[in-house]
Amino acid sequence: MSPHKEWTMNESTSGAKNNRLARSVMEMLKRSEPLRAVALHRISVEASDSSVLLRGIVPSEAHRRQAVAMASAVPGVSRVVDELVTDRQLEGRVAVALASDPSTRPLRIAVRVLGGVARLYGAVPSEEMAEMACSVARRVGELTGVESRLKIVPPGTPAVLAWQNSLEGRTSMEAANRDGRQAPAQAAVHEEAVVGTRKTAGMEGAA
Repeated sequence: MSPHKEWTMNESTSGAKNNRLARSVMEMLKRSEPLRAVALHRISVEASDSSVLLRGIVPSEAHRRQAVAMASAVPGVSRVVDELVTDRQLEGRVAVALASDPSTRPLRIAVRVLGGVARLYGAVPSEEMAEMACSVARRVGELTGVESRLKIVPPGTPAVLAWQNSLEGRTSMEAANRDGRQAPAQAAVHEEAVVGTRKTAGMEGAA
C-alpha cells in the first residue's frame, strides 16, 4: 500500500492540535539553511495525531533525507510519511515518458529539472513536435512547469549537426548534462549525437 493510501486523517483528533504540530515541523525545517534557501516554499506539511505527512519537491536526495530527519526530530512526532520527490527523480520520469511515447521516442531530447520545472533541450523537426514533447512531459503530474529550449531544425538538413556543434547547441547540451543531471534514459542518445557530430566534423575537415 502506498504512503498516500496509508495516510488517513483521524477525525476525532483536534484540528488545532494537528495544526500546531504541523507548524512545529515547519519551524524545524526553517532551521535548515539548505532547505530554507531552495526548497522550503515547495514543501507542505500535514499532521494527524502524532504522524506527519511531507509533500513537495526538493532539489536532491540529500535535501529529502534532511527534511525527513528534521521532521522526525520534532517532539510529538512518532511517524513521518515521506511523499517528497526530487528534481532528479522528476528528470527520470520525464525521460521515461518521452522515451515511451511513439511520437517523441525518435527525438534527441535531454531533460533537466530545476525546482520542479522541466527544461527540454535538443533539436526537433517542427514546432508541432516541440509542442508534442512539452505535452508528453506535462503528463508527469508532479512537475510545476515545462519550458521548451528546443531548437526547430527541418529533418534531413546539415543544420542539425551544425546546431549541435554550435556554441548554442553545445551550451544547451552542457546545461542538460551539468552536474550529471541529464535524464538517464536520454544520456546515451545525446552521447551518440555528440560523438556523431565530432566524427562528421572531423571527416569534413579532412576533406
